[in-house]
Amino acid sequence: MTVNVSGFVIKELILVYKEKKLDVSGLFSELNIYDSILLPCMHGNIVILDALGLTEKLSLDGSESLIVNIQKTEFGGSDDILTFKKVFRVFKQSNRKNVNQTSEAYILHFISEEFILSEQLRVTQSYTDIYSNIASSILKDYLNVDVNREVKNGGIFIDSIGLKKVVIPNLHPIDAIDWCAKRSLDENESPTFLFFENNKGYNFVNLSILLLNSPVAKLNFIPKNVALGDKAEETAFLGVKEFKVLNQFDFLKNVQNGVYAGKFIGFDPITRTIAQREITFDDHYYTMSHGNKVPNLTVVQNKLGKNNTQMFDAKQSIHVFGYYRKESDYINENDPESLNFVDDPYKYIFQRRAIVQNFLNQRVQLLLPGNFSITSGVNVELMVPKRGERLKDDDNYDSTLYGKHLVIAAHHCIKPKLHEVVIECATDSSNREFGVIKSAVVEDAEYNPW
Repeated sequence: MTVNVSGFVIKELILVYKEKKLDVSGLFSELNIYDSILLPCMHGNIVILDALGLTEKLSLDGSESLIVNIQKTEFGGSDDILTFKKVFRVFKQSNRKNVNQTSEAYILHFISEEFILSEQLRVTQSYTDIYSNIASSILKDYLNVDVNREVKNGGIFIDSIGLKKVVIPNLHPIDAIDWCAKRSLDENESPTFLFFENNKGYNFVNLSILLLNSPVAKLNFIPKNVALGDKAEETAFLGVKEFKVLNQFDFLKNVQNGVYAGKFIGFDPITRTIAQREITFDDHYYTMSHGNKVPNLTVVQNKLGKNNTQMFDAKQSIHVFGYYRKESDYINENDPESLNFVDDPYKYIFQRRAIVQNFLNQRVQLLLPGNFSITSGVNVELMVPKRGERLKDDDNYDSTLYGKHLVIAAHHCIKPKLHEVVIECATDSSNREFGVIKSAVVEDAEYNPW
């Protein structure tokens, strides 16, 4: 049985120019759409084979928009329709070259309209609110993005904690929102908020929430020629065509980025205070949720007889902080209100970098049949088979790769008769039966980090 898992229907592929419309569904040779949890907006490009002289006739100049509306039948034959629909702004034409005497080819690059608008505006404004509400206000007031509408369409907006009084320092709106995300803490004081756009819309969400969501698909590695009866369509639709491990571990980079241990050094020019705090792997890993049960942690003893989780000079972060202002008699008498809004960089400056490095430490890349439900920010379950000898009573899965992974980037490649998606996934945990559950740092119930 042959299953057409790469089929799709183009409902609209229209170039809007000078208030006119041109259908380019018969002119394109390739359409690429990208999204990532590490980028604020979706973007892409379309390769045009032009025998009409459109560049001259339409006077292409970057004022054009591209309407994309593509529907795909899930599992090749059911009635469930997966749809991608969005309007992009064309901002660049490149690689223009002759194909023959009567035609040429070129690439039109596009991006979400909000990014173009953001680059033309600046935010210089004071706010007294939690960071997530500040980000929502900037989206609405500067970029005309309704958060309620985004949530209704599937976007995720999570409240941060901690009332802040800040002045956005003359940043573009999207940069200002990213500035807020990097300083936001969730209810467990974990600094993992991300701002990004995927197929569902804009998201302002912490990593724990993303990792707690159920997988949208179980991706299999079953050969195409293996028949599975009634589940043949589903198996083919969620079957991995190509698989590559981009990175399994990088012990040295983890050390350099403070994944295992490090130190925050804070100084306050107002109270003339200098303090330092030692930060362990446990301090950032166990403040958040994870997709699998065992952390990707290696504990190695060095020549000094200490573990890598006890080497606090591996990474140092130095930053202004206000932890001790509450103990200042002068501030308590003359400006007590400011104590309600003291920023807490000792909770995010060091930890955020360590968390991100640890999470991106294990990354895999997969090529799949086109599927618009798989986008950045969703989880997939990888059923990676074991290489080498397979035991009779074993589950025969590779425990280092098997389990839940978060999609951190997706690339939809659409050609006239083919739709494929390349995804990049990451995880900071696995389902191995062995592993270090807690690091080797001695715990003290009365320990004061300062």
